[in-house]
Amino acid sequence: MDELLNAIRGRFGESVLDAYQRLGETTLIIKPDALKEVMLYLRDSEGFEMLTDLTAVDWLGRREPRFEVVYHLHSYSRNLRLRVKSPTDGTIDSVVDIWPGAGFMERETWEMFGIEFRGNPELSHILLWDGFPGWPLRKDFNWREDVPLPDNR
Repeated sequence: MDELLNAIRGRFGESVLDAYQRLGETTLIIKPDALKEVMLYLRDSEGFEMLTDLTAVDWLGRREPRFEVVYHLHSYSRNLRLRVKSPTDGTIDSVVDIWPGAGFMERETWEMFGIEFRGNPELSHILLWDGFPGWPLRKDFNWREDVPLPDNR
């Protein structure tokens, strides 16, 4: 995995904010403006053919930008797993054109955190209803407030 991290650092330079291995997990932190290019490289040149998960972290009050989008990639051909993180203020490029399965994961992340995925053709609700007030996995979401249920009559 050191060879992979060195290749990525060499190819993408300052677009790699950090790269490390900890507790058996390898992580890359990529600037958002280079994310798509790095992801294409990982899929096409390094064999990470599978996006297994995509989610976000809300760092409210702990760091800026507030959000971080987290991608978990798998290379079956090389038997490698890789976590890629990218900080965002709330908008980031979609990877649905790289891994079509990302569409559903981006929709869920949008619905729960309010992160916009530029280029995703269908950011619409999966679990919540139109008009749901807010983003329930944001740290500032008020869970004590009653949420009006939709009128399904």
